[in-house]
Order: sequence, then C-alpha cells, then structure tokens
Amino acid sequence: MGAILVTRSLLGKLPPDDRHRLKFGVPRLEGARGEAPVLFTFARLGDMAAPHPVPARFAELAVAELLDLNNPTNANPSPRDAG
Repeated sequence: MGAILVTRSLLGKLPPDDRHRLKFGVPRLEGARGEAPVLFTFARLGDMAAPHPVPARFAELAVAELLDLNNPTNANPSPRDAG
C-alpha cells in the first residue's frame, strides 16, 4: 500500500480555493488499524514512517497523507466536458 504525502509548506503555498479541495490527515498512530485518521493535521515524517528509518534531514518535516481531492465546482462547464 502506498500513500501520497504532502508537506505543510506545500499546502501553505496553495491558493485558498485549491487548499479547500484537499482532505488530508494523519493516521492514528496509537489506534487500531482501520480507525479514521486525524483530519487536517500534520505529523513529523519520522513518526509517520516508523518503524522504517527516515534520513535525518527529512525526519522533522511536517507531513500529512492526502486522502481526497474534491473536484472544483464548475458552474460553466466547457463544451468538451458536456459530451
């Protein structure tokens, strides 16, 4: 299984409209598998990757898992979208 991780820095640079389309969070590290993640929060990469080692220069990065990307509301679809 894989995951798409995003950094706090990247999300901070997105325009508000794009940022609101994203659903992100971190897994509950102490919880049982299958529990809902803690939404809209970040964790250190070193903590999320445990027990796998992470290079020291990346271990402190604030990251979250990208869980969903909502489509923007488009009141005026282009002709190619209508077909």
